[in-house]
Amino acid sequence: MMSYSGFSQTISQGDTLFQITAAQLRATSRIFVEHDFLKTENSLLTERVLLLEHTVRSKDAIIGLQLEQIVNLNSIIITKDTIATNNEAMITSLKSQIEAERKRQRRNMFVGVGVVVVVGVLVIIL
Repeated sequence: MMSYSGFSQTISQGDTLFQITAAQLRATSRIFVEHDFLKTENSLLTERVLLLEHTVRSKDAIIGLQLEQIVNLNSIIITKDTIATNNEAMITSLKSQIEAERKRQRRNMFVGVGVVVVVGVLVIIL
């Protein structure tokens, strides 16, 4: 039989002493080592979880900014489409005005030619 007093090798007054077998000592030591390992593993996993949470928050913030940029770009596209539509309407209106002006000039030209012909015939006749 062996005597074992926790992690301490010193015995002070008031300590409870008990005797355990070598097998019990190995099992107890294994449990302590496993407990220490699990505490360390738990703290490492907790750190990893915190880092992952921070990463997720950062990515969420980036996605939020990208969504704002998408909204702004959509607004720009809509504005450009509106301007393009207005320009097309203006071009159509100007084409109509130019065509109407050409028709009026052709009509005036034919009227002017007709007047010259009438004056010329009157001059010849008289």
